[in-house]
Amino acid sequence: MALIDYSKYPFLKSLEDELKKYGSSITIKDLLITSKEKLDEARSRIENVMKEKFNVPYSQLHGDTVLTFYLSLLILSALGSKILAEKFVENEVNVFKSQLMMEKPDVVVEIAKILGINVNTDEIELREYQSKKIRSIRLPFAINFVEYLKYSKELRKRDEKFSLRKHVLQKGNVYLDKNELVDLITDKIRERIMNIIKQIQLTDIPEEIKKLADEIKGRKTPPCIMELMKKKESLTQEEKKILLTYIIDIGADTRDLAPEEIVKETKKARVIVYSCERLKELGLCVNDCGVKNPLQLYYGKLL
Repeated sequence: MALIDYSKYPFLKSLEDELKKYGSSITIKDLLITSKEKLDEARSRIENVMKEKFNVPYSQLHGDTVLTFYLSLLILSALGSKILAEKFVENEVNVFKSQLMMEKPDVVVEIAKILGINVNTDEIELREYQSKKIRSIRLPFAINFVEYLKYSKELRKRDEKFSLRKHVLQKGNVYLDKNELVDLITDKIRERIMNIIKQIQLTDIPEEIKKLADEIKGRKTPPCIMELMKKKESLTQEEKKILLTYIIDIGADTRDLAPEEIVKETKKARVIVYSCERLKELGLCVNDCGVKNPLQLYYGKLL
C-alpha cells in the first residue's frame, strides 16, 4: 500500500477522526481556544478566494492541516454564500490537482481508491505516426468501462474529451494517462468537499466562527436595495423581482415579500440579483459603490 501524506490531502480524513487525536471528549469548540493560528489560516484561505488569489498547497502550512481545512469549511457554512463556497472548492480542487500531478503513480492510485474509484495499473503502449515519425504513448491506468462511465458522468456533461469514444478501450477497460486519472480524482474531491459543506448544520458551528463570519461579511445593505425597501407598496413587478431575488440570495426572511409559491419558483430558478451594470440600465443604481454586484456589499465582496 502506498504511503499517503494526509497533511497534503486533509479531505481524506474526517473531522471526527481528527478530533480523536486530542482526546475522546475534545470538541472543535475546545480546540478553538488554543488554535488561533489554525483559525487565521482558515480565514486567510477564504479571503484569498474573495480576492481571487490562489491558495498555497497544504504542504506549505505548519502543524495540523486537517484542522485548518475543516475550520475553513465551518467558516464557509457560517457565511452562507453558495457562490463563495463553489469558488472556494474550485480553488482547493486546483491546489490538490497540482499536488496529485507530482505524486508517484501508486500514491495517485491509492487516493483514487479511497475516493471510490476502482483503478489498476494495467499499462498498455500505443504507437502512432506523426510527420513520418513513430510516437510512443503509454497509458498506465485502467478502469472497467462500465465503472468509467459512472465516474465520468458529470465530466462528460462538461467536456467531450471525457467521452468513451475519445479513449482507448481494450479487454473491457478504459485506459488513461495520469492527467485523465487526476481529472477523475479531482471531480470526486470536488463532490466530497461540497457534500461536507452541505452536511454542516448551523447548530454545529461554534459562536466564535459565526462571529468571524460576520466580520468577513460586513453585512452592508446596498443603497439600491435600501431604496427598493423604502418604496414598499409602490414597487413595480421588476423591482419586486429584484428585491425578492436579493432577499433569497442573502438567506433572509421572504414572508412579507411574496407568496410562498413564487418564493419557491424563484429559489428553484437559482438566479442571483442583477449586476450593478444591469441595475444602472434600469435606472435603479443610486450610488457608485465600487462593486460589480449588490451582493458584494453584503458579503464583503465574496463574489
